[in-house]
Amino acid sequence: MNVRLHTLEGEFESFHMKELETISKYFSRVQAVANQLQEKWRNVE
Repeated sequence: MNVRLHTLEGEFESFHMKELETISKYFSRVQAVANQLQEKWRNVE
């Protein structure tokens, strides 16, 4: 569980927009990881 949480945190911290990526697509990617992080943190508590 902690390994997956650290992987998600690293992925979130290293986010950047890809060339030619729309803001909407970028936001969707960020939101997906943020939702996964939130779910994992709830399970840790």
